[in-house]
Amino acid sequence: MKLLGAKLDVDDLDPSFVHPADSNQKIHVVLDVCHMLKLVRNTLATQKIITDGNFGNIRWELIEELHKIQDEEGLRLGNRLRGAHIQWAKQKMKVNFAAQTISESVADAIEFCDLVLEIPALHDSAPTVKFIRIFDHLFDIFNSRNPYGKHYKSPLRESNKQAWQPFLTEAMQYISTLTDSCGTPMVKTKQKTGFLGFLVAIKRIECLFNKLVRNTNVSMTYLLTYKQSQDHLELFFAAIRLSGGWNKNPTATQFMAAYKRLLLRHEVSASGNCTALDATNILHAVKDTTIINHVNADIDVSDITTIRRYDLNVRLEPQQTDHDYVDAPNFNYLSSYKEAAVGYIAGYVVRMVKRSVTCESCIDALVEKDPNNTKFNSLVRQKNHGGLIEASASVYQICDCLSNFISGLGRSCQEKCIFISP
Repeated sequence: MKLLGAKLDVDDLDPSFVHPADSNQKIHVVLDVCHMLKLVRNTLATQKIITDGNFGNIRWELIEELHKIQDEEGLRLGNRLRGAHIQWAKQKMKVNFAAQTISESVADAIEFCDLVLEIPALHDSAPTVKFIRIFDHLFDIFNSRNPYGKHYKSPLRESNKQAWQPFLTEAMQYISTLTDSCGTPMVKTKQKTGFLGFLVAIKRIECLFNKLVRNTNVSMTYLLTYKQSQDHLELFFAAIRLSGGWNKNPTATQFMAAYKRLLLRHEVSASGNCTALDATNILHAVKDTTIINHVNADIDVSDITTIRRYDLNVRLEPQQTDHDYVDAPNFNYLSSYKEAAVGYIAGYVVRMVKRSVTCESCIDALVEKDPNNTKFNSLVRQKNHGGLIEASASVYQICDCLSNFISGLGRSCQEKCIFISP
């Protein structure tokens, strides 16, 4: 990148260079934030401690302690943290593991255990919580794919610029002040790529916003950052490999044949290490024959002609090989923790019931009318940003009874060495 003219030095950051064929155009460097988030997770997990600008310690140990507590309790505090997230090295390429670890739900759970439950193992969690939230919000901003998204997942518009631009400026300053245990800035260590990648992403998104949205000569009214993701290329290359029997090094002739085959016969679909998260069409010239052969599918005359001319057959879709396995938790009892976790679950139960119940009196009986009167809704209040529901005491009692029953059943089965599948 430096040879092309891009400046990736944190002291003089300019992740773009002049187009070789058109001096009036610039090419912007894109470091995929999915991989950057994995690198940030890896760095925190291997170094154990990172220091912020206020000399606060960001500790991987707190995430491990949260998992340990949740594993012992058998209930999670509204997050997806489990053993595979802690033992990340075995599956380090999975973006969802990194995103679920460096997530606001984990930050909320750590903060709740520290400030509300006052668990000593999670004491002094403020620096770690701030670190997790900043990178989680950055990841959301750089993965916006819904024009109607809200908060940090909303598209970048001129109308909401006052919300996201100050945060990007703050995040850039925050990342620049992070240091390792020796006091060396993280953006200058050997493990700088993840942190530098986020700085590059911030610079790049600001430049593209000014060029594509604020520019009066361009008709774009908002910017969806997921369109700049590497996922689309990964899906395309996965389809190329699949056409050649997962050949990682096709010759030019093989590549041309696979390209023509995809262009004429199939839409590029998700497979392998990458999953499509939006409806972006790649090489869509003719509908996939798996869709065309469907009884109720809308078929264009041109598609039928092409199918008959080239004798196109249905290609079998690649099978998913990534399975999640159930962790058998140890059902111990801790009243304050369990009360908060069951209260959070009760709120979710109320949300699901409200979808199928039309009786207003029944709905009123499910929802707590006095939010300050229920201790079991403390986790809901901690995590609520406007969309969570506080369950009534009667709903909580039902969920609590079911939790006790399931816990007792789990202990009984463990004593008899019986494994219960979900």
